[in-house]
Amino acid sequence: MRNLKKVLSLAMALAMIIGIMTIAAGAVSFNDYTDKDSVTHKDAVAMLSELGVIKGTDTGAFNPTGAVTRAAMAKMVCVALNKGVDNGAAFVGAKASFSDTDGHWAEGYIEYCASLGIIAGDGTGKFNPDATVTGAQATKMLLTALGYDATKAGLVGPDWQLKATVLGSTLGFYEDIDTLPTATFNRDDAAQLVYNALFANTVGYSVVTGALVVNDSTFAEERFGLITVKGILLENEYASLQDTATADAGYSVVALNDYASTVTGTNRNKLIKVSTSKDLLGQEISLFIKGSWNDAYNTLTVTKVYGTAVATSKNVVKTTTSALAAGSSAWTSFVGTGYTLTGNVLYENYNGTGATAPTSNTIGTKLTLIDNNNDKTYDFAIAETYSFDKVSAVTYSSTTGLTTIATTGGLSFYTSAIVGDSTLAKGDYINVAHIDNLYYVEAPTSVTGTLSSYVTDTTLTVGGVAYKISKAPVATITGVTKAIDYDVNSNLGASGVFYFDPFGNVVATTAVEVAKNYAVVKASANGSTLDLDRVQLVMTDGTVATYYVNANSTLQYENNLNNKVVVYALQSDGTVKLTDPAEAYALDDNTSIAAKQAGYGYALFDGDYYTNLGEKTAYANSTTVYIFYGSSTIGVITGVNNAGAFEIDTDGTAPDVYGSAVVPTTTGTPVIKYVFVGSASSSAVSSAKYAYVTSATPVVTVESSVYYYTYKAAVGGATVDLKTTQPDTGTGAIAVGTYTYTTNASGVSTLTPVSSSIATGATVTYVDPAFVVAGGNTYYFTSTSVVYDVTTAGAGSASTLAADQVVTIVYSTNSTTGYKEIVAAYITTQA
Repeated sequence: MRNLKKVLSLAMALAMIIGIMTIAAGAVSFNDYTDKDSVTHKDAVAMLSELGVIKGTDTGAFNPTGAVTRAAMAKMVCVALNKGVDNGAAFVGAKASFSDTDGHWAEGYIEYCASLGIIAGDGTGKFNPDATVTGAQATKMLLTALGYDATKAGLVGPDWQLKATVLGSTLGFYEDIDTLPTATFNRDDAAQLVYNALFANTVGYSVVTGALVVNDSTFAEERFGLITVKGILLENEYASLQDTATADAGYSVVALNDYASTVTGTNRNKLIKVSTSKDLLGQEISLFIKGSWNDAYNTLTVTKVYGTAVATSKNVVKTTTSALAAGSSAWTSFVGTGYTLTGNVLYENYNGTGATAPTSNTIGTKLTLIDNNNDKTYDFAIAETYSFDKVSAVTYSSTTGLTTIATTGGLSFYTSAIVGDSTLAKGDYINVAHIDNLYYVEAPTSVTGTLSSYVTDTTLTVGGVAYKISKAPVATITGVTKAIDYDVNSNLGASGVFYFDPFGNVVATTAVEVAKNYAVVKASANGSTLDLDRVQLVMTDGTVATYYVNANSTLQYENNLNNKVVVYALQSDGTVKLTDPAEAYALDDNTSIAAKQAGYGYALFDGDYYTNLGEKTAYANSTTVYIFYGSSTIGVITGVNNAGAFEIDTDGTAPDVYGSAVVPTTTGTPVIKYVFVGSASSSAVSSAKYAYVTSATPVVTVESSVYYYTYKAAVGGATVDLKTTQPDTGTGAIAVGTYTYTTNASGVSTLTPVSSSIATGATVTYVDPAFVVAGGNTYYFTSTSVVYDVTTAGAGSASTLAADQVVTIVYSTNSTTGYKEIVAAYITTQA
């Protein structure tokens, strides 16, 4: 009922308060105001505009910061009290009541308000019609418009301002207004003041005793004929407490209170065209409508809803995101003395089916208890929990026009069903709650730092700040650990990223470990010209440094450490301690292997396996760092697609190529962290592989007087930077197209155009999971085929290809079947 009251009182109060506001000849829409985004009290201005009480300026703006004049307030009060009829001219008397209003444009409105005792002069015979109005002055006008007698209510005399302010505050006039009542009100604040007053009941005085009588109706009800409707909000466009489907946008389902007692259950539910918030679900709300009841048939006809729905004073709502154990004093305090929480009142993520009432709460769940009729028995217990997940695929269907989101945790939903962040990409971490037919999605906040302490199931401390540990569900994601399980794999002093649930608790963390400093020994005493107690190390960033080996080092220079991967620790005296990491594996000689081998003992690089990894099969990926070291050059390249294929060859025939892989101990399929590849020749060079240059506009840099040109290219399923000495102009200029390339130890690539076994500019006419027809030829997919969409700069698959696309296909011909097998397919033009 509060909104309805605000609407009615607002009509007259607003007239007085919002000086420069013009009384509307007809209702205007809030959305029509050109400056609506600058309005603070949007609900108030929208409702007054709907009721026809106010409209904007002649320019189409609302002008929220404009001051309010006494004349304009008088006009608004006059029109409001006359139910929207603008007949101020009828109240122009033979003699004006004030010396400064004779002939003024608002003379009639001023005379009307003066005759009712709503306004008075300044004591000198003047009204000051063009002076601005304070909040207290506007409040006095509103109070008299409600029916308060100025003399009996103490609104005259030296203390009138204090009395008006106190009474107005008691009636809720100043709710949501920050401006002091003694200050001048602008149009925005004035609108809110009037809006608040519309919720106040009108008053009168007993003709017998003269005592104040508060009427049952509000100003809105009396002057505008609005009906107050109350009921329990069960469903809206955001969630449902009655089934698993939400209402259409802009509609709400309310279980109305005013039906006869014979109408029970779902028969009391009324679908009403009004937007409500998710937070109001389960509560008793009040709406102001134009419409009618049919008492004979117990039906409500709603013509129009005015303003917004508000929760009534009957509701008792308690919310917690804290851990509250069953039977604990904290749980008892939360529920409240004398309150009953029993029955099937628990709604987990809404979803329309009540379960047994909760007896506790855990970190990671927001629990809300609602008593909607103030009988100290909770009617609803709503538990909201988000899961931590990762987007595994984003797929658009040209047939349906819908985009599907798939997650590592097994969810699949359309972006049209998302409430929140729908601009998702593959690889994004998300907090997601499945609520009815919707998916609430948030991007998790995070903190990066060092874990300094961990209290099991309670808190963990990162960067000196203690965070609560969430028990919300976490999908099984490679490289991510539940915070609640982190103590099992914890390593104090480790650094990583810690992700929060929507309630500020740490829910998941990347699998972190204390950083180790890896290096490869480029030269040592036995096998080099170094002093007997020194080693030369190549670090993972490409730095080369020579150190004396500490006397207490596990590994010593006499161990013939050349080409061995070590963990090093610099000492305060400038020496280095070396240890032999169990996670480092020397790579045996092995040529390119076409057929995949099963079982343990292999490392996979670019489709080829290398042996001698013990009881382990490990894979290189986009995070793997390759350190190439030759006799005079060092190169560092990140990503298996950038490093190129290489061959380990230590048969004693120059040049020998040595290799080692660092595979940190981890759960799941291990990923190779570092690969060291060294040669006694001037450089260690990768073997040729394919790249599609997607932009022929390189980034040009100069290093030691040498010009380098870095191009964007698709290698495998990723977009990489290829640094070359080949320009984009002149003979042999690099252009958009397909190349083979090799990369030396300094990370510099050489590109050679592909001229054979390639189909360029072929139009796709048919796609099958096993093959594609393009340019009149059939090309078959293999397990190593690469598909890359140049138009979106993203990796694809066989399903990414579609008819009418233009593609470039690099292929090899199978010597047995004669089939043209796809090495790489690049989509250059979409259908």
